[in-house]
Amino acid sequence: MGSFFEDLEVWKNFCRLSLPGAQLRYFITADGHIFALTGFGAAAWQTSPRDKFIGWDHE
Repeated sequence: MGSFFEDLEVWKNFCRLSLPGAQLRYFITADGHIFALTGFGAAAWQTSPRDKFIGWDHE
């Protein structure tokens, strides 16, 4: 990854993007470099058809 301040700037720009509701955001790194940024909004956390297919429940 870059310096702390370079990474902080990337993170701040990433967080300016709007996601609905509560959210999780991640840096994905490989060999010390930022490879990708990803985020999940609340709508992606519980999707009934997907959850049933995977076998997930509320527990």
